[in-house]
Amino acid sequence: MNIYAAIGLGIVCAEKKIAEAARTIFSRVRESGHDSSYEIHLNLANIYVSQYRLVDAIHMYQTAIRCVRYIPD
Repeated sequence: MNIYAAIGLGIVCAEKKIAEAARTIFSRVRESGHDSSYEIHLNLANIYVSQYRLVDAIHMYQTAIRCVRYIPD
């Protein structure tokens, strides 16, 4: 799976207001072993906000922040 293509497809789905498809795409990318990418967590958090799943969104934003902290300078 090309992670960047999948992220792009998820973003397009989110922009087209197909939030459930976008969530599924981002979740599958995360489950495929690319869970250290902050973009996945950030996009999932944004999807959760659009679905009013605010507690889940907060957890995803916190995870995204943790991923960014480990990126070398």
